[in-house]
Amino acid sequence: MKLPGKLCELMRAVSRSFAISLSALPPKVRNPVALGYMLARASDTVADADAPVDDEERLQTLKELKEAIAGLSLPDSINSQSPAPTRTVGFAGYLTNRREQQLLRQIPMLMTYARLLPLSWRCELSGVLCKIIEGQQGDVITFPRQQSGFRALPDADALHRYTYMVAGCVGGFWTRLCLDAIPGYARVSPRRLVDDAVRFGCGLQLVNILRDRPEDLAKNRCYLPVCTGGNMPTEDVLLRESVFWYESARQQLKAGERYSAGIRGVRTRFAVLLPVLIGMRTLRLIEVAGAQAFRERLKVSRPEVRRLIFLALLRAGWPPALRESAV
Repeated sequence: MKLPGKLCELMRAVSRSFAISLSALPPKVRNPVALGYMLARASDTVADADAPVDDEERLQTLKELKEAIAGLSLPDSINSQSPAPTRTVGFAGYLTNRREQQLLRQIPMLMTYARLLPLSWRCELSGVLCKIIEGQQGDVITFPRQQSGFRALPDADALHRYTYMVAGCVGGFWTRLCLDAIPGYARVSPRRLVDDAVRFGCGLQLVNILRDRPEDLAKNRCYLPVCTGGNMPTEDVLLRESVFWYESARQQLKAGERYSAGIRGVRTRFAVLLPVLIGMRTLRLIEVAGAQAFRERLKVSRPEVRRLIFLALLRAGWPPALRESAV
């Protein structure tokens, strides 16, 4: 199955760096991962995009999309009769961002191509996307847009559950597809690979949370468990609380390095190492910035991304270098 150019262009538009990693995967794995990524981005748009839509409408739209995606796990004769997520497509009318509009309007095409996958892979795709959407539904409920005060996740367990639901579970999905499609993919036990993949996915999401704090604080929310009695935390409190989470994110990203050392193939190792390096560099930028990281969203520059692409290629082709720090 080959995705049409229109969807490939859309993939590059919604995520440049992930599209680079994706292009390194064998086509048999690349297409279901791309479909999953775009559908997850679509559901995230419904959950979190700036739009004049109340929480109830967002939850109902996510419910409709989740039910449509759950239908992918059904046999072909039943799956083909699953209702289209028309409410989700209509959500595009509330948006002003052109790329987000295009993404939601392509959901019927994404679903059409998803139905062409083998049933076992459709079950994998359906399972991971339903889990992601469940996490996004919880996000809408935890941080209502109509809230009048500051809110944070209650504890570390809640944060771990959230990062697992929206990102960590993707690592298991990616790994199971690669084990099925790529002969000799694993150099270590599949269970160890899945464990490292889940930790790595959670780490990437934690880096996103740390990077996106300026926008989240502006919306009176924080995904880190900060106890302030419902008041906006001071920068001193945020700096003190962040130390633990910086180290936690770093350790979880190192699981991505272990994962890359546990698989065969230069291209597949590169696909994993690039987000590891970008994540590590982003984390370093945030740490060095101190309190500025609460006021300004920091990201790796394009020239530096190009440098990291070269470094990921070098390390993917020379496994001993996987044990050396590079950022």
